[in-house]
Amino acid sequence: MSGSRPTLKYGLNLPAGRGRGRGPPPPRPPLAAFAGGDSSDSDGDAGVARAVARQAAQKAADAKAGGGEGAQGVGDCLARARVRHPPPRPLFQVAAAHAAALAQDATAFQYDEVYDDNAAAARGAVEASRADRAPRYVSSLLAQAKAREFEEEAAKERR
Repeated sequence: MSGSRPTLKYGLNLPAGRGRGRGPPPPRPPLAAFAGGDSSDSDGDAGVARAVARQAAQKAADAKAGGGEGAQGVGDCLARARVRHPPPRPLFQVAAAHAAALAQDATAFQYDEVYDDNAAAARGAVEASRADRAPRYVSSLLAQAKAREFEEEAAKERR
């Protein structure tokens, strides 16, 4: 019986007929990114030259659109940036606006004091609501306890 039944072995159990004696697996084909056969060294110089030529052509096109020199093209770029983001105002203008806001409303820049006042008012409202609260179930529990005492006394009198 033991011959017909396979014995259990721990580890990797390969079938007897397969997998043994075949040798190493066949080599895999190279990945598509490396399958071209060209080395990066031979293409690297040409790629750099193409990138430099492309940038030079772009700079020349920018210079023509800007009116001649490349520096003017940079100036146009800075002018467009100024339109999007106006330059900061001088300090005397900021001080004048600050003084005008204080003249209009003396508490315009007292953010912390206003916040503290609002927080204190909220805390006061919460404390007032806690003081006014009455127990919800205590009265019914006390009434039930009195009823039980009355029933216990009545039961004792019956005995």
